[in-house]
Amino acid sequence: MQISGSDYTYIALFFISIMLSIVFGLSYKTIQPKKHTLIWSLVFALAAVKGVINATNHIFTDRDFYWIFINAFSLLLQWLTWAGFRLRAKRSPFELKLIFALIFIELILVYFTVFNPHAGYRMMLIPLFGGIMMFLCGWEIFNTQNKVRPAEAAAIIIFSLYGLTQIAAGIIALSQGPTVDSYYLDLYQQVNLIFMPAAFTGMGVFTLLILVDDIGEKLKALAVTDSLTQVFNRRGFYQKSKVLTSGSNYGDAATAAIIITDIDNFKTINDKYGHHAGDKALICFSKLLTTAFNDSAVVGRIGGEEFVILLHTTAVNKNSLTTYELVERCRKETQELDISHGNNTFNLTASFGIVEFHISDSSIEDQLRKADQALYDAKNQGRNCSVIYQDPDKDIVSEAT
Repeated sequence: MQISGSDYTYIALFFISIMLSIVFGLSYKTIQPKKHTLIWSLVFALAAVKGVINATNHIFTDRDFYWIFINAFSLLLQWLTWAGFRLRAKRSPFELKLIFALIFIELILVYFTVFNPHAGYRMMLIPLFGGIMMFLCGWEIFNTQNKVRPAEAAAIIIFSLYGLTQIAAGIIALSQGPTVDSYYLDLYQQVNLIFMPAAFTGMGVFTLLILVDDIGEKLKALAVTDSLTQVFNRRGFYQKSKVLTSGSNYGDAATAAIIITDIDNFKTINDKYGHHAGDKALICFSKLLTTAFNDSAVVGRIGGEEFVILLHTTAVNKNSLTTYELVERCRKETQELDISHGNNTFNLTASFGIVEFHISDSSIEDQLRKADQALYDAKNQGRNCSVIYQDPDKDIVSEAT
């Protein structure tokens, strides 16, 4: 049996697809249990199945049925590829307009294959639509986050090139007219044989690189994030605060504030209601802190029940609030929290220590020590109050309930 060049292509794509499917499947099972990882594994598994069907197409006695079936298979693969990137971007893959478009394309294909045969139209539809889908995949990658990472940029280029190749194949197919033209058919097959395998392989490899990059970003985030409250941990807070208080971000003349806060009598909550109730209190309190201050604030958990906030006070002043007033508002909101755990409901109070400083003043560590001293003074004043750090020869400002 003589093996044609296209058969070699199908065999190569089969093994490439199988390997990529296994890699994505293992990634889903072990390190990245996300739906889009599983979908990409399914895409390459189905691509391998499609390769087998293409290589054994001679078993189909009804050529029209084969053409309709294999192109429906292609549409499914294109949609699943796009759906994976939609899920990665945390958007729904079930866009009704696109689903209707897929059905419409398949119906047109059936029409120009069975009811009104036209070689150019029936061979053009799927590559042309596939090219558009590749550009849509590139758009989903671009639109996933604020800053495009290198692996994503490379993937966008590969998907765009793959899309252009598909569109070129579609235009060549359309040039045939109503009947098959051997010249354009040969050119169509050459484009598929020369460019498609490289583009398909590149698409798979760079999708895999995106997955690896996502895992790397996740590990970086885990290293600086408190696992319980999802705010920065001590390490993350130090890293972020040092970047934000550099002169290049705010300017040396800018002012900032560090606020250290501590849930009052937290041990009593743990002893009375249990550690799960204590964890719930920490989660609720951290959520309140992240919403109580402006978007530029950095919130971190630096101890058991101790949190720290770095606040750019210029942003506060735009709202006609002093730092102290903003902290007091947060303290009062803390008192109003009703935390339910099982059959029990309890409330929290918290103490706050505040230090305001110029960006050019000393280090973050020095300011943290001052804020911690102010928190210590708040505890000594009976808890549930806010204290601003001042030089020892000045009065301490506070408001107790």
